[in-house]
Amino acid sequence: MTLKQAQSGTTPALARTGLAFLALFAAAGCSGKGAEGSCPDAPSCGGDPTGTWSVLGGCQFPADQIAQALGPSENVKNPQPPVLTASPLPATTSGAWCARLFYAFNDTDPMIPNSKIREVDLPHGAPGLAPGGQISFNPDSTYGAKLNFSGGNATHFAPLCLQVGGANPSCTDLAANLTQFYVSKALPDAQGNPTPPLFDTISCVDSTQGGCDCEYNYTLTLTDAGTWLNLGPVLTETSNNASYQINGQAVAASQQPSKSMAASFCSSGASLTLSGYNGTTLSSVPGLRVLSLSK
Repeated sequence: MTLKQAQSGTTPALARTGLAFLALFAAAGCSGKGAEGSCPDAPSCGGDPTGTWSVLGGCQFPADQIAQALGPSENVKNPQPPVLTASPLPATTSGAWCARLFYAFNDTDPMIPNSKIREVDLPHGAPGLAPGGQISFNPDSTYGAKLNFSGGNATHFAPLCLQVGGANPSCTDLAANLTQFYVSKALPDAQGNPTPPLFDTISCVDSTQGGCDCEYNYTLTLTDAGTWLNLGPVLTETSNNASYQINGQAVAASQQPSKSMAASFCSSGASLTLSGYNGTTLSSVPGLRVLSLSK
């Protein structure tokens, strides 16, 4: 999210600029509201949102598809870049779909146990808003946002999927190697701090169909920073370059916010609500329409 505050002594020129922005925002692309889903707007009364706010909850409808398709170079990454919607699954025409799993006979690194998986992309649904988020609207017109998302998932690996690399792992071994694969792909953030894996609490059991049934969580933390502008009951948002990150890594170029965003808001005492302006979403998160926060 990105928002820049106008001081109480807003100049007429700045006010005209803000009104012009809102007019362009409302006119861009279509008339009327965007996709609200099952989340109508929260009350919009304006006020002063300055301060640090904890996320209490919100309203989010499932978003099954990313707004912009992954580019060709992003589509072939191993694993694919994280997205805040359901995973963009590759098309299949026949046979067992193996989530790109290649389970080798030997560890890919002899110094790292359980490193037999060379490639995999676990499928996942759209993650939901999770506790622990925080947004700060600072007096110097900068902001910082941290939003947590998580969701439980499951998939099946047929025997063919497990054996294509020459191995025949148990389901316990599969879970251990999946866990190590995603731990190894969790790169340090820009400050060198460790980041959590995208998939955790992975468990696999024998399937009655043969092969393994696996369950796991898809867990992400979205962080962002930028500037904010208070236009009465609406906040405009502009993200700094490369500040829009998931688990400490800049998101795929195709998924970066491409323009300023806007949110209607109501700040009253120790409570704040944000709604995507005119039916749009918050923080460029597909389906996220409303946030409730408190000091």
